[in-house]
Amino acid sequence: NITMAAVTLVIVLALRKLLRGFLQQIAILLGLVIGTLIAIPAGITDFSAIKNADVVGFPTPFAFGGPQFEIAAIISMCIVMLVCMTESTADMLALGKIVGRPADEKIIEGGLRADTLGSAISPIFNGFMCSAFAQNVGLVAMTKIRSRFVVAAGGGILIVLGLVPVAASVIA
Repeated sequence: NITMAAVTLVIVLALRKLLRGFLQQIAILLGLVIGTLIAIPAGITDFSAIKNADVVGFPTPFAFGGPQFEIAAIISMCIVMLVCMTESTADMLALGKIVGRPADEKIIEGGLRADTLGSAISPIFNGFMCSAFAQNVGLVAMTKIRSRFVVAAGGGILIVLGLVPVAASVIA
């Protein structure tokens, strides 16, 4: 619904302009909550996914079928991985400058290994290949939050969302 999206956008922009401190930083989250609360009485929300979701669930490996080896797909995915690795390297170098700890060869090798391992394991559980997101580097620069524990907490939240379908349905 474009109208509801526009209303939510206006709410987010207004909150971003009017609020200060922590509340200003979570203006997007607040805008989404307020937009949802407005959408409920308007009758344009559907909570059936939450009602039908299991409380605990484990992903079924290869739910969409086992691996098939096709040369065209393998070549294209190798090219995609080279692009992803290039982007990841640039992100690690930028992040190293932002946090004041330059990324040396060892750090970049470890980061690329982690990305590649994640990209190999994720499809087993019906996920996508891993990819670097440069906006997260900008987020670190903007918020000045440089703790690895924040990243670990984010990973923990994602694991919970993966194992608790009802929580994932609420977020979605």
